[in-house]
Amino acid sequence: MSDQPDAGIWRLIAVTATFIPLGVLSVAVLAGQGLFVDAAAFTLHAALGHLMTLLAVLMATFLWLLRAYRYALLATLQAVLLVTQTGLGYAGRRGSIDIASALHIPVGVATFGLGLLLATWLMQHRRQLRLRVRDPQG
Repeated sequence: MSDQPDAGIWRLIAVTATFIPLGVLSVAVLAGQGLFVDAAAFTLHAALGHLMTLLAVLMATFLWLLRAYRYALLATLQAVLLVTQTGLGYAGRRGSIDIASALHIPVGVATFGLGLLLATWLMQHRRQLRLRVRDPQG
């Protein structure tokens, strides 16, 4: 019974970690839609991008609080990349800064790759992490 709260937290983190790269991929699809089909797709592109950034910050925070430092560091890097991505998007689109637009795509690809790596590692090691957090000495 005492196992349930820890299991629930780690399940939520694993689901969130999986959802972030899927969301980043969806954001990329919406960018293509915005460029080639309907410019209104950029509104959803931005909103979903903000949601992924928020989820990444929350996930990193929980990982730090759970003392899963290796994963927390990667999650923090992911959150920093997503914040950077947001800034590049606004600078490129609203500020007409071409280099920001040029960097927006590779930063998105890096964010997607890091998200897949983090989600995979968290899914593979979820049980060990849960046990380590419960008994930090062991």
